[in-house]
Amino acid sequence: MKTKIVYVVVSTDDDIYLEQTWASAYSLRLYTPQAHIIILTDEETNENIMNSERKGILSVVDEIITVKIEGAYNNMEKSRWLKTNMRALISGDFLFIDSDTVICGDLSEADDFDCSVGVTYDYNSPIDKIPNTAATDVRKRVRKIFGQQIKEETNYYNSGVMYVKDDSTAREFFRQWHKNWEISRAKGTPTDQTALVKTCDDLGDLYDIGGIWNCQVLYTIKYFYDAKILHFFHTSYGRPTFSPFFEKEIYLDIKKARGITPGVDDLIKNCKRRLDSPTITICHEDVALWASVPYRYLHWVYINNKALYKITVFICRVLNKVLGVWRDGPKTKCGRTEVTWERVQNEAIVSSAVENKGER
Repeated sequence: MKTKIVYVVVSTDDDIYLEQTWASAYSLRLYTPQAHIIILTDEETNENIMNSERKGILSVVDEIITVKIEGAYNNMEKSRWLKTNMRALISGDFLFIDSDTVICGDLSEADDFDCSVGVTYDYNSPIDKIPNTAATDVRKRVRKIFGQQIKEETNYYNSGVMYVKDDSTAREFFRQWHKNWEISRAKGTPTDQTALVKTCDDLGDLYDIGGIWNCQVLYTIKYFYDAKILHFFHTSYGRPTFSPFFEKEIYLDIKKARGITPGVDDLIKNCKRRLDSPTITICHEDVALWASVPYRYLHWVYINNKALYKITVFICRVLNKVLGVWRDGPKTKCGRTEVTWERVQNEAIVSSAVENKGER
């Protein structure tokens, strides 16, 4: 494999970012053992690695590139500083991969990419198909920070996996991305996604390398079966516990053992099978509801205040009697098929019971 693999890591003993990278790089070695894996980091993180048992990560990493970052940046900002500067700091073509990922296939096919910068859509969907609230938020953030209305054809990409060729087009893109990120950071938004949208709007859309290269598990199952890279990430929507890779325990085990334990090895090798059940899949307008403020509120109430949740349910039942919204349960629409919530719940429970009986 000629294309290098790059992880950006800024970490201390108080977090799990290095351990996430460790798990991801370990999984990568299982499928692409010949890959040249690089950690791009700052001086403090490099010192932490080299002077602690965390240096065990070198068993799966070929090279650490250390950069001195000048200026008053916190660790999150340092990671974005490095990420938006990657093209200027690394020679040759590379595939950048976020640390909160698990590799599930051979990545050597990245050598066949014929684009300057390749990415995948955020939500694994074009911007006109993602929840309206998310698309609107993106446009509002760009307008607020940069005073610019992005064009209708400009897409919203996820920067968690990026193929980057060593050419002038990619170098110019990253120069502009870093410049826009500094502006965004100065105005209170230090994440890199908004600056990425602005850069795409200015310089033109990027190449979509396909969802199998960055399957965002929380948002879609469309690419799950064929995915080469599964992207797990924490969100403010709640605790998505249907996969252990959304949780911290795996990475805390790595931190404690200073390496990949047999249990973690099993979870990595079987990450597509180690899913909880019942798990209900939603799509289209139901995703917009899931991403909305009312849902976040209701979820918080359900978790933290059962009494208030019961009151909310009572109010909904009263309103339903007045408005007649549903009879046997709220209906949800997915594509052209309508099913009742009660039916979904019952089928999930029956399926789970049959599965458990089979296991016994």
